[in-house]
Amino acid sequence: MGRNRHNEEVVRYGFVLKHWFAYRGDKKGSQSEQTAWCSAIGYRMPRVKELTNVKCGRKDDRGRIDFPCLNDIDGAFRPPLNYRRDNFPDTALYYVGSGLLSEWGSLITPLCGYRNFSCHATVFSSDKGFLVALESRGNVHYDPNSFINRGICVHP
Repeated sequence: MGRNRHNEEVVRYGFVLKHWFAYRGDKKGSQSEQTAWCSAIGYRMPRVKELTNVKCGRKDDRGRIDFPCLNDIDGAFRPPLNYRRDNFPDTALYYVGSGLLSEWGSLITPLCGYRNFSCHATVFSSDKGFLVALESRGNVHYDPNSFINRGICVHP
């Protein structure tokens, strides 16, 4: 609750945490090993749309499509509520409720430290073959032959 200088309520606000995420760090494993780890802690593997709002079919700067539109797998819908971190007009928009990375931004600095610019991390999703990059705003890559990777889990 926000109050003015006369102690009158002028704004009422709140939020609800929809998901809790757990990152396994540099412990790499197969998709089934990462899924088992998630289950062991009472979590599950997230779908692509729970991690990012990147849309399938988009071409990269080389004209390649890294995230093909397959099996109705796509990024989250972008809701109308968005904001800019620190109110800087030249920064990327963040979207509330449209995936972990879309809302919070890159996870590499908190995961790898401020000085480790060579840290690259992708994680499995429960959408088979689709990997999500943590060092970006959630770019998605399709690699059905990826056998070893990092894991991230979500609850509920």
